[in-house]
Amino acid sequence: MPFKYFINFDCRHYKGEKPCRFKRECKNCLHYESMGARILIIKLAAAGDVLRTTPLLYALKKRYKKSWIVWLTDKFSIPLLEDNQYIDRLLAFGHDATIELLGQKFDLVICLDKEPRAVALANLIKADRKLGFSMMQFGTLGVFNPEATYALALGVSDPLKFYENKKTYQEIIFEATGFKYRREPYVLNLLPQVVSEAKVKLKKLGVRPGEAIGVNTGAGKIFETKKWPEKYFVELIKLIWSKTGAKIILLGGPEEAELNKRIKKTFKSDAGVVDAGTDNPLNLFCAIVSLLRLVVTADTMALHLAIALKVPVVVLLGPTCSQEIDLYGRGEIIVGKALCAPCYRASCDDPVCMESIKPKEVFEVVKRWISG
Repeated sequence: MPFKYFINFDCRHYKGEKPCRFKRECKNCLHYESMGARILIIKLAAAGDVLRTTPLLYALKKRYKKSWIVWLTDKFSIPLLEDNQYIDRLLAFGHDATIELLGQKFDLVICLDKEPRAVALANLIKADRKLGFSMMQFGTLGVFNPEATYALALGVSDPLKFYENKKTYQEIIFEATGFKYRREPYVLNLLPQVVSEAKVKLKKLGVRPGEAIGVNTGAGKIFETKKWPEKYFVELIKLIWSKTGAKIILLGGPEEAELNKRIKKTFKSDAGVVDAGTDNPLNLFCAIVSLLRLVVTADTMALHLAIALKVPVVVLLGPTCSQEIDLYGRGEIIVGKALCAPCYRASCDDPVCMESIKPKEVFEVVKRWISG
């Protein structure tokens, strides 16, 4: 029996299981709008890297003015991409998302994640064109296109990554996907109700928006070597409070709960030091950062949140590469003095690179940025 109904299956408003928001029949509908180029971005982790991949959305939308962009990421990073005006569909990596994607066909797949689960899926998804990282028949990491070879080489050559490369992360991924980086900004949109919730929380802590300096004490689970010594945080906070009178708000995740409690106990109740808590949902943490005057942090997610939210940031770097970070002119990077750095080692018996960054040096940079 022939199908007697006319349906625009490629309309961006089409729901299938229910009428679209216009509640019109598809035939001769004035609201029909083709999806255009269907593009899938696979970038699962880490959260900071997911966020600093978002500038690519500007270039994609400029080249493919009519397009439908799907982004696949890890569940943890979903709040960073929600309410993004350039993403038409957001999926959390897992069985359901994998089955859904395998049933579709895309005009373009971009995989910027090196994990086996990401590149294997990128290989399997049907698409006219694929860019970025792939999986070779040996189960090893490869590339879909020649332009992505440099990004691959950075992972296998320490001399190239540590000393020869002068490109930022954004330049590298833009080049890998055939675009020229023009310092397109990060894309991170916060829902008004979450910002209001953050303001209420700060008010309870006795902090006004734009008043406090955030001190992020964590550095993630993978690289212990990126952490700054606890005693240095204490000394820096003492300098900031005694010399400028600026309030300090301690930031961190669950791994920093005990650390931040110890630092807070070091100071009297009237010393202008408050703890934002370490169990904030990611979207609330983002909103808290957006309300700060400045952030001091190591190379971790808080760094990229500050960049995305246009909050000045002072970055403490030891084992990782400073040249890959673009602060967009809104901060300063202090690099540890160590002949063995960068190294990207997960652990170290003598973390001299981070220990070589002294609190007085950091304070002078902080003072310059809050007084400018």
